[in-house]
Order: sequence, then structure tokens, then C-alpha cells
Amino acid sequence: MDGNPSALAAFAMNADEGPVVMINLLKFREEAADGDGTGAEAYARYAELAAPFVVRHGGQVVFSGQAHEQLIGDTDYDWDMVLLVSWPKRQNLLDLAGDEEYEKIAHHRTNALERAMLIALDPDPPQ
Repeated sequence: MDGNPSALAAFAMNADEGPVVMINLLKFREEAADGDGTGAEAYARYAELAAPFVVRHGGQVVFSGQAHEQLIGDTDYDWDMVLLVSWPKRQNLLDLAGDEEYEKIAHHRTNALERAMLIALDPDPPQ
């Protein structure tokens, strides 16, 4: 899993905590990095291949949608898609990231994305 090493370490130190919902903010490349269609098409391939792994590791897609009008915020960070995935515990997501079979398809995500932001959300109030 790419990202901020200190944030990932903190996330992993709380691996037994949950539930957690992950917000995925996604910006697609105009053309996929491997040259196989657009970034959106590459992400669609990734999503189809990744879905069984997400389910196997306890994840559930809560919401998936295209981002359109941005009413507030830094317009340098426009997003194409927002995805919310619920996990029973943080460890479930860490298990997905470490799954050797999943790692074989993760390149489709890399090929698809110009940039991404992944934010962990805890329930309010904490459980």
C-alpha cells in the first residue's frame, strides 16, 4: 500500500480497531499508464478484479459515484470518483493489501490513477 509511511504505521498500530470506513478520492489519468485505454477504463478493470478480494477480506462498498460539482475546496484537487468502503477492522484492509493474489492485480489501480487520497473514518461516537 502506497502512502504516508507514518500514517500507515499509525493505521497498522490500531489494526484491531474497527469498524472503519475508507473514503477513496480518485483522479483518473487521461490515458492509462500502460497505454491500455483511459484511466477510467483501467480503474474499471481494477474494480472488477478487486471486488472479490474486497469481499473475501470483509470489505463492503457502501457508495461509489462520480464527482461532479465541487462547491467548496481547493480546485487544484478535483476528483473524478468517490468510493466509500466499510471494513470490520483496520486489519481487514491491511490483510487485503498484503494478499499476494491481490498484489497481482493492483497494477491496474496504479495504471488508472493520476492521484488518490485515502482517508480512514471512525464512527462517531467511537465504538
